[in-house]
Amino acid sequence: MLIWTLIKWLFTTITGWLVISLITGIILTIVGINKEIKKCKAKKVKKDLEQEYAEHNSAIDVIPTTKAYSDYDAYISDTNNLHLGDRFCAQLNMAASENKTKSHNPEIITSNIHKLRRSLSDYVVVDTETTGLSVHSDFVIQLSALKYKEDKLVGQYNQLINPDIDSLDHKITELTGITIEDLKGKPKFGDVKDDFLAFVGDLPWVGYNINQFDIPILMSNGLGVTNFYTEDAYLLAKRRMPSDIPNRKLSTLKLYFGINAVSHNALEDCRTTAIVYQHLRDNDIAPAQNNFLVGKNFATVGKIADKKYISYFIELYGGEVKKSISHKVNYLIKGEVDHLTKTEERARAYGIPIISYSQVMEWIEKGKVIS
Repeated sequence: MLIWTLIKWLFTTITGWLVISLITGIILTIVGINKEIKKCKAKKVKKDLEQEYAEHNSAIDVIPTTKAYSDYDAYISDTNNLHLGDRFCAQLNMAASENKTKSHNPEIITSNIHKLRRSLSDYVVVDTETTGLSVHSDFVIQLSALKYKEDKLVGQYNQLINPDIDSLDHKITELTGITIEDLKGKPKFGDVKDDFLAFVGDLPWVGYNINQFDIPILMSNGLGVTNFYTEDAYLLAKRRMPSDIPNRKLSTLKLYFGINAVSHNALEDCRTTAIVYQHLRDNDIAPAQNNFLVGKNFATVGKIADKKYISYFIELYGGEVKKSISHKVNYLIKGEVDHLTKTEERARAYGIPIISYSQVMEWIEKGKVIS
């Protein structure tokens, strides 16, 4: 009786209708807020994935191209698989189901990547150079590995591979030094994979971004392995390197630890990765002690894309970057500028040497001032 009276009051009086309107408004507001929260969460997830994807691309120091981002949906799928149960369902030929011309191998092979959680002293370091960033449609052109027992180098494998293509992107040649002529007459991937796997044996793999790039592209090229046991040094770097380091590219860590090696050569990158891994594994993350820039002051002029990067290493090696030009400055780093600036005029008047970004980077890579 009481409930019926309340219902009659709600629907037959002005006050009742106001109460109904108020309750309805509250409910709609709550529903709207929940929808907005879901949208915000979805945007954040997408942003986090895009940032993680960009980090994975930057980790391997490959020049970004539109092609690098063409496999975004596949990347999300792969990332989800990696995060769920620490396994990578490498359906690397997903594009082949729609268009087999986009993939090297029409067979879909599922491989598991088992991420190891222990320090390794017996392992192989693996690295590749490729025709691009897509693990689905690009090719391996250099495959290298170094074998370590008790942290001592006991063997190496290094092979250029003919991808059977007409040309090589000039950016890849610029980055790696490998030309299409270098690859002509070299064996194809299918002809070398058995020798490579025999060299690797049953040792766990160490690499830099190996879970997200090297293993997937090797599988896409036809490696045909069902289980991998890995320690990804890039993931260790994300956890253990100082937060103020400009990025966690292998080339950046090479400079940080003072490793004298060429970048973007698979065999040299294996050597660099081995040293970086040993530092990270042992939590030995102190930078190299080379203060060859002590007492050297720098200023900059013009647009320098990696100003934060170069400033970090100048200061790491004992130098200092000044905000403006003065008699105390030893070198002026000139970036992109289309006219003679007052800063440059003052530098010339003071007799301060004007140098380029590439010159300073050469000094940092060599660990000494080169005149």
